[in-house]
Amino acid sequence: MIQLGANDLSVPPPTLRSNSRKRIAFRLCAIVTGVFVGVVLTEVFLRLTVLRSIVIERVLINTHPDSYPALWTLCLSENLEEACTPTPAITGPSDEWKLIRLAAPLTDSDQTCSLDKLSETPWSLAYPRFRGGVLHQEYDHRAPNGKHRILGVGDSFGLSWGVPRDRGLFGQLETILGKNCEVLNVSRPGLHTDEELACVKAALEVYQCPLTIVQWLPNDIHMAGPEPEQVTGRRMFPDPPRNWMDHSRIAMIYHAVCFQAESWNWQLKSYDPAYNPEGLRQFEESVKGFATLPNTRVVFVLYPRLEGRVGSYPYAKVHEQIAEMLHRHGIPVLDLRAAFEGHQPWSLRLHANDSHPNSAAHGIAARAIAAWLRREFPELVPP
Repeated sequence: MIQLGANDLSVPPPTLRSNSRKRIAFRLCAIVTGVFVGVVLTEVFLRLTVLRSIVIERVLINTHPDSYPALWTLCLSENLEEACTPTPAITGPSDEWKLIRLAAPLTDSDQTCSLDKLSETPWSLAYPRFRGGVLHQEYDHRAPNGKHRILGVGDSFGLSWGVPRDRGLFGQLETILGKNCEVLNVSRPGLHTDEELACVKAALEVYQCPLTIVQWLPNDIHMAGPEPEQVTGRRMFPDPPRNWMDHSRIAMIYHAVCFQAESWNWQLKSYDPAYNPEGLRQFEESVKGFATLPNTRVVFVLYPRLEGRVGSYPYAKVHEQIAEMLHRHGIPVLDLRAAFEGHQPWSLRLHANDSHPNSAAHGIAARAIAAWLRREFPELVPP
């Protein structure tokens, strides 16, 4: 009879150990293969459906100090809404021109590109700026007899980023109000409310405008507390490598989702008195400045960001907070959230990788503003 030692039963034979390793290796290979196939199929699906193409956006600026009108051009890889014109050729010395790749949606900081990259963006929209910072055309000091004049100011939403003038917010408002109204636009991308106040003061030194419309967005306040990275927790969501975001739809969505979450967090904290008291104080000082401007009636229009789901808007309480502050200082306010209720935010975006409003969104806003102005301020707008 064979006698077994105490440890003989606990050690599997070599063949069993080899089979066990093979099963583990097979399972790991199956998992890796499954993940790889899933990523590939997801990438293919996104490229064939919602993110068929990524629109490249760059800005071409003429930096010559004597250039008039001051000109910068939004250059695009696609002809959005079939409303763009071919990107113009550069004239004059090349060192007077700068081509900038924009921070949103793919990078975190604006970067200067080689002018050779201009060929990647064959379509464009020009934003010439004239006396008093007014966009698109020159105006007389006074409106022509029988015409009403409105001054509009805002950030990139008021500028109507990526949309031609006649399809933008203030362009459509002018069309709706009719031929006896002209709307001067002094909006600039990225303005905060105090900077908008400075733009309005500069314009009113040049033009008579009995009515001023201020387009507000939740990111119009300064963060006067800690650095934004400390607020947003951005390091919790590291960006994929730059070349991944340029070529992968999955990487782009990952970046967009993380950026949106961080943006929500930062902007909500910006309006928290416990966190950003100095920023709120500065904002209210700007509101007081608007309320005391001479020779113009100032109204605010609260434009919602095109984010979130239908019926779920993350900045609702911020809108209410700002409306209450404006009323406290005697400034009429129109909240456009009601006008956008029931609309799918994705259908109103400029394109898949840019959340600026398209012409349909600006039309919704312009119609609501025109109806409100005719109802509340009939003496300042055409009937």
